[in-house]
Amino acid sequence: MERADIRAINPSARTVQEHLLWDEYILRACDRGKLGPTLRFWKVCEPAVVLGYSGKIHREVRVEVCRKMGIPVVRRTSGGGTVLLDPGSLNYSLVLPMHWHPSLISVSSTNQFIMKRHQLAIAALTGEVVDLEGDTDLAIRGRKVSGNAQRRMKSAILFHGTFLCEINHDLMEQVLPCPDRQPKYRKGRKHIHFLRKLSFDEILVRQSIRDCWHCLGDQPLEWVVDQSLMREAEERFVRES
Repeated sequence: MERADIRAINPSARTVQEHLLWDEYILRACDRGKLGPTLRFWKVCEPAVVLGYSGKIHREVRVEVCRKMGIPVVRRTSGGGTVLLDPGSLNYSLVLPMHWHPSLISVSSTNQFIMKRHQLAIAALTGEVVDLEGDTDLAIRGRKVSGNAQRRMKSAILFHGTFLCEINHDLMEQVLPCPDRQPKYRKGRKHIHFLRKLSFDEILVRQSIRDCWHCLGDQPLEWVVDQSLMREAEERFVRES
């Protein structure tokens, strides 16, 4: 079967909660055959803390600090660690039907397939060696520049993540303690010594990732929202505070 083109998709959203809800909705729509493979980029206007689906909020977030600062704490539907998203984070969401490529058959092979493409794309952009660390981190000289996670349904996968185009280290230290669970390459380092920003305009990063997936995006894909699927997505989505 011929592989379908990946299309750009650009649903309207104002908050991190709405963006995460769209991730879940688009995954479900693809799983039901109502949408094909899609790629979208998105950003937040204000900082937000996002936990993985099974994250422990009181161990991974300084909740009272977030409340005092008016920073929402939300939970995404994929796994992985807790992150701070702010206007310097370029986020992407890639949704693919599992039949799109043989490598999408398992969690580990999906990680390798998608992260290898991103690794090569960022290496070509920066001219530096980019390492794949853990299962879903990209790092340059031992410092993380991108974190990612996936969620799987019966017939489709969501793979989403962040490229660090700017980093507010001070805010991160205030709201996120050093995690108990961390990849070996972190070696207990604080956020400021562990994370590194990509020294490129986000437009170039966005284009690099679009190109590595041969994404068709001059005209964003037009589609009609299925309200029953949206209700299903809303039931899965949890807002923490």
